[in-house]
Amino acid sequence: MFQKPQNNLENYKASLVTNKNNNNKPSILFLGDSIFQGAIGASWMSRIKHSNKQIINAGNNGDTSWNIKQRLDVILSLKLDTVILMVGTNDAMGSFRDGYSGGDLYVMLGNPIKPTIELHQTNLKFILNALKENGIKNRAVLTIPPLGEVFDSKANLHVTQINQNIIQLAKETDTKLLDFNAAIWKAIEKHGGAHKDTKEFTGIGYREQTVGCLLHNVFGWNWNDIGEYNNHLLMLIDNCHLSNRGGDVLYDLVNTYITR
Repeated sequence: MFQKPQNNLENYKASLVTNKNNNNKPSILFLGDSIFQGAIGASWMSRIKHSNKQIINAGNNGDTSWNIKQRLDVILSLKLDTVILMVGTNDAMGSFRDGYSGGDLYVMLGNPIKPTIELHQTNLKFILNALKENGIKNRAVLTIPPLGEVFDSKANLHVTQINQNIIQLAKETDTKLLDFNAAIWKAIEKHGGAHKDTKEFTGIGYREQTVGCLLHNVFGWNWNDIGEYNNHLLMLIDNCHLSNRGGDVLYDLVNTYITR
């Protein structure tokens, strides 16, 4: 559940010391949480390639916008051609409810206070402005995926508030918007809509995550089958991480942007 990809940020920084040529090669950095890291759910990032640019995976399990802000100095110290940012899923889960299935978990993990929608907005504005002011030529930000596949659930109304802020801040900072949330719902509709028995997101699904990783890593289950087993899910496996179908949607959206 915690394994980092080979092209993680730490390995990239080490390569700058051992291989001076890497300093001059354009780089695309993916900045975000576990959906980018790919240790839980679809490892879609492993498919991202570019003919003449390095791909850096700076996804960290559990990162909120506060965590990304703390990592920003390291990011800005690199010579980057492109930064693709997605952050807010952990902010959404942490601000949706209290307890260790919500906000208290993130305080335990090091956040100074429980996440809120307002704090996410403040942090995201700071991050997007910093990327712009640092002269990074290509900048994109994604809306966050649903929490569960019940469209009008309380959790997804909460997600909508966060995504409205993301859309507005992308416009204000002249950052390319990639609407992942809309793409996921469109893909669900193409598959005939959400399953009638799928349950709403009510909090972080520790059991679903643990069972899913066990079924995948030990018994070789496909992430699509795990999502269906956990909660009749199409695009997700545990109401927040991506199935292979969900990974395909994100891959197509991002790959279209970097190969344009």
